[in-house]
Amino acid sequence: GSGAAWLSERYHFYGKKLLLLLSLLPLAVPSYLLAATLGDFLSKAPFPPFVVAQGRGFVPAALSLIIITTPYTQLTLTAALRSCSAAEEEAALLLGQSELERIKLLIWPRLKGPLSFSFLIAYLYAISDFGAVATLDLPVLTWRLYEAVRHQDLVGGSLLGAMLIVIAIPALFIAQKLSAAPLRHAVANPRSMTTQPLQGSKYIIGISLLLMIVLIGLI
Repeated sequence: GSGAAWLSERYHFYGKKLLLLLSLLPLAVPSYLLAATLGDFLSKAPFPPFVVAQGRGFVPAALSLIIITTPYTQLTLTAALRSCSAAEEEAALLLGQSELERIKLLIWPRLKGPLSFSFLIAYLYAISDFGAVATLDLPVLTWRLYEAVRHQDLVGGSLLGAMLIVIAIPALFIAQKLSAAPLRHAVANPRSMTTQPLQGSKYIIGISLLLMIVLIGLI
């Protein structure tokens, strides 16, 4: 998601708008549908059984949830990157700062809060999701909670529900801590960044990333 957001705001390439739009559409795909399709594909693909466990279990469930939560980070960080000022980065470049130094001093302070909250969204989605884990027979906490409710084990269900809330609390504190630092003052009239052509190895990696999201999450 971070990579897709960076490509969106810092580079231009053929088919950019269409690819970025398609990479966001997995938001509209239910997790159980994506997981079921992916599990069926992996069970028939010529992969070694120990790699994908015949299309069931942890690997396809984790991959499904990664693809589903990626657009949340992409949207959040795209909005954050648009607050960066070209004037500041041009001044830093004239002062001889390296790209890593510019990212640390100018970009990271603006991304730290949004990145922490996008992590929080993805984390909460992953630990509370039931569609993917149920479809792929992965008996994690939400599956045990469902079983307890189905068998009317109210005590067990209450304990598991409380556990689900407890393991979410550390992520809330981490997100609050990372976003607590005040953002320093920016220039009076910020200008948006000028995009660069995406070429060479960056083009191959960037296009492969977007196509992977579209292929698994949508197609």
